[in-house]
Amino acid sequence: MIQLELAEILDKMFAIGGNHNTEKAFEIRNNLLDLHSIEDVLLKPYDANIIMTKDAINFLDASAIHAQTTDTVRANAYMAPFFERLLQSDEWNYYEIKLLVSSMYLTESIEQALELCSKAVKRIVDFQIVDSMDILEGGLACNMCARLLYAKYFENNTKIDLANEFETQLHKLKQLEDANYKLVIPLRITKIRQAVFNQDQELIDELIEKLDEDYGDYNDITNIVKNGVHFYITSEKYNELLGGEK
Repeated sequence: MIQLELAEILDKMFAIGGNHNTEKAFEIRNNLLDLHSIEDVLLKPYDANIIMTKDAINFLDASAIHAQTTDTVRANAYMAPFFERLLQSDEWNYYEIKLLVSSMYLTESIEQALELCSKAVKRIVDFQIVDSMDILEGGLACNMCARLLYAKYFENNTKIDLANEFETQLHKLKQLEDANYKLVIPLRITKIRQAVFNQDQELIDELIEKLDEDYGDYNDITNIVKNGVHFYITSEKYNELLGGEK
């Protein structure tokens, strides 16, 4: 059972909605550190609350590193024990599912991401009595599309049909968005990622322009999307494929 104080801090962490608010993330990290004494950490290493606290701190550290360096390999080192533990267990708690959804972009490989995603969908079903689970499932689909996009341009030798998997996750997100308006922005961002996946520059420009028109006052959203697009379209693999070396 996750203690109430820890749950409240985790809720604040997930409410940040990304790794761009470094000041808030640092504050939350300090709050997590204050939860347990050194004695508790040493004497109760298998306590669920201590494990969850460590996982959350590692996630914040990994997110900060990735935001500063875009070094996924380095960031993954912080999250690897968490991912491995979930792969070995079928008894995930609610906050472990939320943490997985938020950290999906830090998985070691697309194969690992897909395996974890499959298990997560099964666990989400067990929590359907929670009103927000459709939002969480939509977030999972959205973040899986982001992970598949990364795999296309930065992972080699995968036998996964990335395009088919992307379409599957996008279709799922569309279905969930039909029932919940809160998934409108994740769907729009994913459609931009789809345009990047398909290297459709005209559509990329059109969708970003529309996003600017509708959410220009929310600089965090539009800037993150634009930075993400720039990251991909300036990559070596993107331009090789654009040149016809498919």
